Amino acid sequence: MFSNKQKNNEGGYAVLLMVIILTAVAGVIATLLLTSGFMMSQTSLVSEQSAQAKGLADACAERGLQEIRDDDIYVGNDSVSLSTGDCDYTVSGASPNKTIQATGEVNVAGTTDKVTRKVKVETDQINPSINISSWQEVADF
Repeated sequence: MFSNKQKNNEGGYAVLLMVIILTAVAGVIATLLLTSGFMMSQTSLVSEQSAQAKGLADACAERGLQEIRDDDIYVGNDSVSLSTGDCDYTVSGASPNKTIQATGEVNVAGTTDKVTRKVKVETDQINPSINISSWQEVADF
């Protein structure tokens, strides 16, 4: 009778060990899923901030074009602060070949880091209307 009872205990230990192993594996899988979800949300946030920085750079380039439209010999620079971030632009060159270099920056939430995007716009005609020969995003000026 003693040997029969010992067999039942061994079966119970095996089942208990299997449950512990399965619980550990499920815990690891759950942790991996939560971590990957967090990383995906961080990536999404950076992508959104990058798009905002690009929009700011484009807005400052447009502002530079407006300066040229108002005064075709304009050269200079300016900065603009908006609720989403900051941008600045520089207009250089002689008419009709003007170059506008614009930078948009957005603060990364919770850090001192910034997401920066830059655009360079070139014109080859100012009057009677502005003709943009190139508008491209650049890594640096």
